[in-house]
Amino acid sequence: KLRVAILPDNPGWSTLGTDNDYHGIDADIARLLAESLGVELEFQNTDGAGRVPMIQSDKADVVIACLTATNERAKSVAFTDPYASGGIIGLCKSDHVLQSWDLEGKKISVARGSINDTFATDNFKTAEIVRFDAIADAFTALRAGKVDVLLEDVTTVNDLAASNDDVDVMPVNTQQSSYMCMAV
Repeated sequence: KLRVAILPDNPGWSTLGTDNDYHGIDADIARLLAESLGVELEFQNTDGAGRVPMIQSDKADVVIACLTATNERAKSVAFTDPYASGGIIGLCKSDHVLQSWDLEGKKISVARGSINDTFATDNFKTAEIVRFDAIADAFTALRAGKVDVLLEDVTTVNDLAASNDDVDVMPVNTQQSSYMCMAV
């Protein structure tokens, strides 16, 4: 059996559908990995901050959850070669799309422990960083008007914008290009 830690609410990468099955890039890669090993696949839900601890606590054999390899994380887990690339972009309400990366003084929604959280904290000193355990909660805060912008991976943001008429992607270049790796 291969126990894979996965995010259940990361559009484009992995979402748990109403059919009680996982959909997206990370879910497909997990299936291919289990198939190539000739073993049964078992998904384990996690959140952004819980990805590395899933390996450390032996609750998962591998994390396939839109995870960026960082020096800090590499102190605790090993990483595979990258399987995808991404970058950070902003998502706003359609009636108030921010036009630049000038986010000082804004309310920024992020998933706790994500590379987006670190980016916002390091780059927007006067912004209010509003952290959520789940991407879905960070998105709900945006839609409810509790924050000005959601920072997330470009794949997730584009998927959310394509499936929700009330939000739009900021018309800016992505920031902090990164590579997604599996953690073991």
